[in-house]
Amino acid sequence: MRQQNRKTPIVFRLGVALLCALLVTSHMMSGLYARYATVASGDDDARVAKFQVDETLQITNKQGESVDSSIVNITLIPGEYLKYSYTVKNNSEVTILFSVSGERLLNELPLTLTSVEQVLQPDETKTIDFYVTWNSSDSDVHYGSMIDIIKITFKAEQVD
Repeated sequence: MRQQNRKTPIVFRLGVALLCALLVTSHMMSGLYARYATVASGDDDARVAKFQVDETLQITNKQGESVDSSIVNITLIPGEYLKYSYTVKNNSEVTILFSVSGERLLNELPLTLTSVEQVLQPDETKTIDFYVTWNSSDSDVHYGSMIDIIKITFKAEQVD
């Protein structure tokens, strides 16, 4: 009887397995390459909306007299107030939220500040009033030599 070669079937099976692995991995690699080599193009008609807010300021005292807004030092005594009237026009194509707030920087005088927040639609105009008030009940003599600095902030932002 002839001797059988037992090593040939093992080598053959190993070769078939390697061939199958090569086919599977080359198929996978071709899919990866296609992902990186893809080219696309397109266009869009989007544009940026116009954002423009115009405001004017008029300052009046308790007697209803206009105060020059270029004056840096404004005198205020107990029982009086200053009214800052902002006329705001939304010339934007979007709705805006605007606010006026004040901050006392020295905190020496007993002043009360208001804060206002309003929503304006496109092409809408509103007048808002910001008040700086000194109550008449806070009229102590020791305030006579004191000053205060007020920082008024006007802020307008788009409403999403």
